[in-house]
Amino acid sequence: MDALGNGLLRSAVRGEADTSQAVSGHFCYGLPMKTRTKRRISNMLRNAGLWGYARALTAKIRGDERQWINGGCHSPPPHGVKMKIVKAHLKKFGIANFVETGTYLGDTLESIAKTGAKCLSIELDTKLYRFAHKRFSGWKNVELMQGNSGDLMHEVVRSLNEPTLFWLDGHYSGGITAQGHKDTPISEELSAILGHHVKGHVILIDDARCFNGMGDYPRLDQLIKQLNQHSHYCCEVSCDMVRITPIL
Repeated sequence: MDALGNGLLRSAVRGEADTSQAVSGHFCYGLPMKTRTKRRISNMLRNAGLWGYARALTAKIRGDERQWINGGCHSPPPHGVKMKIVKAHLKKFGIANFVETGTYLGDTLESIAKTGAKCLSIELDTKLYRFAHKRFSGWKNVELMQGNSGDLMHEVVRSLNEPTLFWLDGHYSGGITAQGHKDTPISEELSAILGHHVKGHVILIDDARCFNGMGDYPRLDQLIKQLNQHSHYCCEVSCDMVRITPIL
């Protein structure tokens, strides 16, 4: 599949294809906007020869979420579920800024950037950083930093003057992910964020199952006890995330 096909497919499956132009004479103006949009996207995919690919990919995404729900919602949830949770927290707390540690391939960053939030993502690995830099070239609401998030987080929070949602996922997890002097910089990241003068931040820590007291990870109960000492925040664990939210 060529680059144009990939772009159309990804946009259409996520319901974000540009439907401002009529496609192949199918105008559908007598139908509700949502129906017209779906039909236009369908026509775009058919004309590009991508309809079969789109149906298969959509079925897989929905199938993963359905399987997770039917299986009792055991951790970890599919990526799509995690993104819905992140977006729900942005909306609930009225937050317009997003900081991510661990850019990786940029899928999380793209999902959140498309909401219009002002995004900053930190990646330790130079190759992944260069990949992300190319992927997000031209995105006005995306900023990238290369380096250790444990070291850079103090610099990041000093630049913030309003509540921000932090998605902390910058740990080493094998494969092409980078390994710093620690497997996870979570202690340094949290110290910088929780010590900031703004107390309305939302902090979501991915992969809560990793907090088992081994390597550089604290035990989950120790982490929660530490977090609960901050009177401005409350802490809970669900869907393989540690969620630290301001007390309203």
